[in-house]
Amino acid sequence: MRIGVTVPARATLEATLAGFELAEGLGVDSAWFSQPPGGFDALTVLALGAVRTRTVRVGTAVIPTYPCHPLVTARAARTMAAAAPGRVVLGVSSGHRAWIEHEYGLRFDRPVRRVTEWIQTVRRLLRGEELSASDNAFGIDVAGSGTETEVPVVLAATGPQMLAAAVRVADGVLTWMCD
Repeated sequence: MRIGVTVPARATLEATLAGFELAEGLGVDSAWFSQPPGGFDALTVLALGAVRTRTVRVGTAVIPTYPCHPLVTARAARTMAAAAPGRVVLGVSSGHRAWIEHEYGLRFDRPVRRVTEWIQTVRRLLRGEELSASDNAFGIDVAGSGTETEVPVVLAATGPQMLAAAVRVADGVLTWMCD
């Protein structure tokens, strides 16, 4: 059995990062950090946690797809994977309407479709594919790197439609507050 833990956000970055080191010291398989409203940036914390550990898998649980552009996120994931090969997991979700609309000022519309298109695009970028503005939902036009980066993408699902989307496009599912 594999056991993972959530690394809680602490008052300081140093205290937060100590959670990754503690998780590794305890011998757990994985340590996860979420993107809290108003808190530290989860991708940056994950990268720092990855370089301060040697064996524990590190993952976001989760980052919201609405404010995170697929190209920026794929580049961050590629960078983290280079720093911690085989240990990075990208956990994503649509986020919650109140959070996305109030904190980020973005319209929360069609979350299942949005997260599905986001994951499909990020996965193509991680595979090193070329994208043209007409073949993805985000209008990304970028030359492919030709190099594949192995970063599993897992989707947080709190309902049946998002769970079905996870089955179609993700490598796994994270659940929260559901039976």
